[in-house]
Amino acid sequence: TQVWRETLWDNITIGDKISGKVRSIKSFGALISLDEETVGLIHNSELDRNGLTLEDGDEIDVKVLAVDRPTRKIFLTVG
Repeated sequence: TQVWRETLWDNITIGDKISGKVRSIKSFGALISLDEETVGLIHNSELDRNGLTLEDGDEIDVKVLAVDRPTRKIFLTVG
Protein backbone atom coordinates (compact mmCIF):
# COMPACT_ATOMS: atom_id res chain seq x y z
CA THR A 1 0.00 0.00 0.00
CA GLN A 2 1.32 3.41 -0.94
CA VAL A 3 0.84 6.28 1.45
CA TRP A 4 0.66 9.68 -0.17
CA ARG A 5 1.64 12.59 1.98
CA GLU A 6 2.27 16.18 1.18
CA THR A 7 5.80 17.54 1.57
CA LEU A 8 7.21 21.04 1.53
CA TRP A 9 8.10 20.47 -2.14
CA ASP A 10 4.40 20.33 -3.05
CA ASN A 11 3.69 23.87 -1.80
CA ILE A 12 6.98 25.79 -1.89
CA THR A 13 6.89 29.13 -3.72
CA ILE A 14 9.27 31.98 -4.49
CA GLY A 15 9.63 34.31 -1.53
CA ASP A 16 8.85 31.67 1.12
CA LYS A 17 10.95 31.98 4.26
CA ILE A 18 11.92 28.65 5.80
CA SER A 19 14.25 27.33 8.49
CA GLY A 20 16.67 24.67 7.35
CA LYS A 21 19.79 22.79 8.27
CA VAL A 22 23.05 22.57 6.31
CA ARG A 23 23.17 19.07 4.87
CA SER A 24 26.55 19.39 3.15
CA ILE A 25 28.99 21.89 1.70
CA LYS A 26 29.89 21.43 -1.97
CA SER A 27 32.30 23.30 -4.25
CA PHE A 28 29.34 25.23 -5.73
CA GLY A 29 27.46 26.03 -2.51
CA ALA A 30 25.61 24.70 0.52
CA LEU A 31 22.85 22.08 0.33
CA ILE A 32 20.12 22.88 2.85
CA SER A 33 17.63 20.30 4.18
CA LEU A 34 14.24 21.99 4.39
CA ASP A 35 12.35 18.88 5.52
CA GLU A 36 12.90 15.12 5.40
CA GLU A 37 12.60 15.02 1.60
CA THR A 38 13.24 18.55 0.37
CA VAL A 39 16.70 20.02 -0.26
CA GLY A 40 17.62 23.45 -1.62
CA LEU A 41 20.87 25.15 -2.65
CA ILE A 42 22.47 28.36 -1.48
CA HIS A 43 24.93 29.07 -4.29
CA ASN A 44 28.40 30.35 -3.39
CA SER A 45 27.56 33.72 -4.95
CA GLU A 46 24.74 34.14 -2.39
CA LEU A 47 27.01 33.08 0.47
CA ASP A 48 29.70 35.54 -0.65
CA ARG A 49 27.17 38.35 -1.07
CA ASN A 50 26.04 37.83 2.52
CA GLY A 51 29.56 37.29 3.87
CA LEU A 52 28.52 33.94 5.27
CA THR A 53 30.49 30.78 5.94
CA LEU A 54 28.47 27.67 6.78
CA GLU A 55 29.35 24.27 8.18
CA ASP A 56 27.53 20.93 8.14
CA GLY A 57 24.74 20.91 10.72
CA ASP A 58 24.32 24.70 10.97
CA GLU A 59 20.72 25.89 11.37
CA ILE A 60 19.84 28.72 8.98
CA ASP A 61 16.84 30.78 7.91
CA VAL A 62 16.54 30.92 4.13
CA LYS A 63 14.37 32.56 1.48
CA VAL A 64 13.34 30.85 -1.76
CA LEU A 65 14.74 32.63 -4.85
CA ALA A 66 13.58 30.18 -7.51
CA VAL A 67 11.91 26.80 -7.91
CA ASP A 68 12.66 24.69 -11.00
CA ARG A 69 9.96 22.04 -10.87
CA PRO A 70 11.03 20.00 -13.94
CA THR A 71 14.49 19.42 -12.43
CA ARG A 72 13.26 19.57 -8.80
CA LYS A 73 15.79 22.26 -7.86
CA ILE A 74 15.22 24.95 -5.23
CA PHE A 75 17.51 27.97 -5.15
CA LEU A 76 17.84 29.80 -1.86
CA THR A 77 19.40 32.86 -0.28
CA VAL A 78 20.02 33.78 3.32
CA GLY A 79 16.73 34.92 4.75
